Parts: sequence; C-alpha cells; structure tokens
Amino acid sequence: MASYLVALRVDERNISYSNYQIIEADNKEAARHTYNEINECSYFYGEVLAKVNDVNEVQTYLDKLSNSMVLLQLAFRGSLIKSES
Repeated sequence: MASYLVALRVDERNISYSNYQIIEADNKEAARHTYNEINECSYFYGEVLAKVNDVNEVQTYLDKLSNSMVLLQLAFRGSLIKSES
C-alpha cells in the first residue's frame, strides 16, 4: 500500500483545493475513491495531488497545504512525488 495526498477539488472560476488528507491505498484511483467515501462527497470530489514519501513530514503541514509554497517545499524535499497515472 502507498500513501497519497488527496484534497477536495472545488471547480469554480479558479480551481481550488481544501480538506487535504493522506489516504493509504493500493493505487491512485483507490485513494480517490476512499477519500470520496470517507467525506461523503456528492457535488465536489477528491483529487489525488501526489504520492507521499514522508508521511510524518507531510502530516505536520496538512493544515498549511492551501499555500502553494508549502506544497513546493515538500516536493523539493522529496516528501511528495508525482503519483502514477
């Protein structure tokens, strides 16, 4: 199992994300599905943003991930990587 960073994608004029969570799943699609079930999504849905390499480090920043600089810093440190297609 792998860990994925999943967030609620809000499609308005500008796409934005909220409610970031780390979801453990076998693959990207399963992580998205689990997120949507846990959060009872019915209008806006979760989107997998990255695969998590360092769960402990990412966990400490979950409440600050709406700041794109924090996401970039985690990616540059190798804590987050692109998830497979």
